[in-house]
Amino acid sequence: MEDTEQDNATFRQEGGTLWIEQARNIFTTTATRTMPPTSLELVDTLFIDDAANGLADSIAIHCSSLKKLSVVECNLMDEQLGVLIRAILQCLRRDPNSFSLVDLDVSFNKGRDTVVDGLSQILQISKLKTLTMGFQAFGEGRRIDLTPIFMSLGDTRHLKELDIGGNGIRDDDMPLLVNGLVENKSIQVLDLSQNRFTNIGLELLARNLIGMMSLVYLLLEDIRDMNEESISILSDTILPSNNYRIHTIEVSTDLMESNIVWENLLYRLDRNWSGMYEFQDEYGEINIPSPLWPKFIERICHPHRYGMTTRVPDARSILFHLIRTALSSIEAFQLYTS
Repeated sequence: MEDTEQDNATFRQEGGTLWIEQARNIFTTTATRTMPPTSLELVDTLFIDDAANGLADSIAIHCSSLKKLSVVECNLMDEQLGVLIRAILQCLRRDPNSFSLVDLDVSFNKGRDTVVDGLSQILQISKLKTLTMGFQAFGEGRRIDLTPIFMSLGDTRHLKELDIGGNGIRDDDMPLLVNGLVENKSIQVLDLSQNRFTNIGLELLARNLIGMMSLVYLLLEDIRDMNEESISILSDTILPSNNYRIHTIEVSTDLMESNIVWENLLYRLDRNWSGMYEFQDEYGEINIPSPLWPKFIERICHPHRYGMTTRVPDARSILFHLIRTALSSIEAFQLYTS
């Protein structure tokens, strides 16, 4: 089913098909729209025949008015998506001063070398603030080479948010990525979720977080190989005594099955907090004075010692709130359940 929304600022189509003539006229003014849209969003839309070329032609004409472009989950192959990226590049090179695109989302497609190379060039010469290109390694291609993008990060001055989750990033990719992030001075939000690097890559990232001067929000959902050492490094890095900048790190809790890992993280947080631990849920608010905190940790991490065969009800959700409160100078340390 196709769902289309139009106003003076936004054109959004979710589902349905896009033909070449529709694509070429997508910016055309109508009785209900007196000017070309500044935001174009195509979600789960099937591109028929040469629709990608038609859309590229339209973008080339109207790029000066376009601030946001989303082509998400459209199953576009590398060449199709590459045509759109090349159209953006041509606009940028033709008249960089009038180029207004600041938000680009091409996630859940099948971009490869053509798309990656084009995006790396856009990052270096544009004022793009948000790039979302997650899950290009979907389906049969379980990894794409993001080397050009990693190497362009040091030359990127305006990018604030970067999503490269689900692209099959491995341990041997991490040195280039980490170097690029350290050289970069603008990225504030970074999503590395559901990639293929292990504890080795995570440790390298954690050890270099302190050098990522602009980063404040890091998303690490579904990283498969967290262990005691990597979580120790991660927690040490973000503790108030070491780093006042990073205020949120999200991690999937199902990956932290080791009680040792939990204890390690919780005790490290405890060293830097001497007040009241509190949390609030649908049952109300509970306060735990700091002298009782070690006993609480003990019961949560080792329930069998107290005759409990499983963790206390909602123990982890309680801990999430406690940890968030414990980091007094950090807005949130969220451990997301999956």
